[in-house]
Amino acid sequence: MVEHLCIFDPAYVLYRSLLQAVFNETLVRRFEQASLRAADALVAVSAYTARMVRKALGGPMAEVIHNGIDTDFFCPSQQAKISPKNRTVRLLFVGNLSRRKGADLLPGIMRKLGSGYELLYTSGLRTNDPYVNVPGMKPLGRLNQQQILDAYRHADIVLFPTRLEGLPLAAAEAMASGTPVVATDCSSLPELIDDGVTGRLCPMDDVKAFAVAVSELAAQPE
Repeated sequence: MVEHLCIFDPAYVLYRSLLQAVFNETLVRRFEQASLRAADALVAVSAYTARMVRKALGGPMAEVIHNGIDTDFFCPSQQAKISPKNRTVRLLFVGNLSRRKGADLLPGIMRKLGSGYELLYTSGLRTNDPYVNVPGMKPLGRLNQQQILDAYRHADIVLFPTRLEGLPLAAAEAMASGTPVVATDCSSLPELIDDGVTGRLCPMDDVKAFAVAVSELAAQPE
């Protein structure tokens, strides 16, 4: 049995509807506990998820096996990336435009950064786009895997102000593609990002901290 994100995590309660909460507590919890008892092995994609599953459902501590990615595919381009010193800094957001992913923070971060930065963003699984007219933000729509790789390689920094993650593929794919990530210091992100080495971690919901981290990385692109 593999646990990707514990839906009984107290932090997840903020991002589910009343109907989802009732369904999860009356049916899903019962089925998950039965599955745990029947499983020969329990795996979680992060230590954070393993802790949350044990806290919510009991049972043994899961073995942690981080999500894997294809590093033969997600790898840096052979062409050297041009320094953003004398051009617009290209930021990228990959994911659903949801509160859990921190999409609502993107306009504020862009306002703090001001001119000289542009943010390209995917639409994920959602069709409604409330940010299409926000200055400095440009929608990419839904991308296939090759287009996502190209977007990672084209970007200078991947912006990921999420509020909760089991273990995000987008951040791992970006770093494997040679692009640093500025993300939230929460849930499983510290397991993936070494702050100040492979990217930057910022306090949750701190728009100013994200803007500062982005501008500092942009000033030291090497």
